[in-house]
Amino acid sequence: MIIRPRPYGPIQKPADALLNSKFMDVYYQHFGKLKREGYYEYSRNTLSRFPLSIIDKKNIELIKQIESYSKQLNESVQKFKKAKTDKDKTFERNKCQSLDDQIDKLVYEVYGLSKEDIINIEDN
Repeated sequence: MIIRPRPYGPIQKPADALLNSKFMDVYYQHFGKLKREGYYEYSRNTLSRFPLSIIDKKNIELIKQIESYSKQLNESVQKFKKAKTDKDKTFERNKCQSLDDQIDKLVYEVYGLSKEDIINIEDN
């Protein structure tokens, strides 16, 4: 499996947002194989060791919010690709970064990460 590098390609589902979050970046750095083009490649064994969060009543709203931000991110990526002026490109790039950061925060919340864990991820 090959995971898209940042910056942005299409995110289809909340699971795609998780796989492309900063949280997973740290996991990739420890367990994945970095390809020459900046992609990470994994075997089934590597990905199967990652603990997926159980979707329950507690975090279903978080998952829905991740999905909403993912859709907005995809729309901003398309607008960025079509932007003609530097001002428009900068606006869409900043919007993409903001949405990506919001997705990361929601992923941290879904996994119940501590502030210390989040600082370690953000600093990595």
